[in-house]
Amino acid sequence: MKKFSFQFLFTLTAILFLISGNTIAQGFRLGVKAGADMHKLQGTAFDQEFNFGYHAGGFVQIRLSDKLMLNPEVYFSQLNLTSANNIAQLIPDADSLKDISLKYLNIPVLLGYKIAKSISLVGGPQYGILMSEGSLLSNGKKAFKTGDFSIVGGIQIGFAGISVYGRYVIGLNDINDATEKESWKNQIVHFGIAFPLL
Repeated sequence: MKKFSFQFLFTLTAILFLISGNTIAQGFRLGVKAGADMHKLQGTAFDQEFNFGYHAGGFVQIRLSDKLMLNPEVYFSQLNLTSANNIAQLIPDADSLKDISLKYLNIPVLLGYKIAKSISLVGGPQYGILMSEGSLLSNGKKAFKTGDFSIVGGIQIGFAGISVYGRYVIGLNDINDATEKESWKNQIVHFGIAFPLL
């Protein structure tokens, strides 16, 4: 999985450099972003209420036309979970009820479409690389898969040189690496602010 993640990052980086080189005459923006997350992990092993986390990172906005933009990003996020009371019945090696923290490096490649002067819709794929996880299993084994592929959709509103955004992220693959009894998929709501640097 580490080899796959490295190849994915290398390929994505090469594509982005080629695209930015071909479109630089049309304009681009480079900036930073940060905000809050509301997150839950689908599956009976976890509390199904949304928990709060955060994210921070950077973005590039490449203008392809008057209405169309390419928005590749890289950002770090921390997702906080609470295991359910019955988790020991689903996973015999699991510790008792506890809070769990997952730290991801996320790489979305989004396409933006301007529907008004300052309002854009964005959507596209995202790949998340699990950097660290809180200990869920008592035997020291990993409970979560290292890769998470998702689809992202949302809206972005620009004013006074900055942008505010809201997005919904739906996990497409099962990240459960502890048991085959059920599937675990991420659901995340992002709210944040983006500041252009260039």
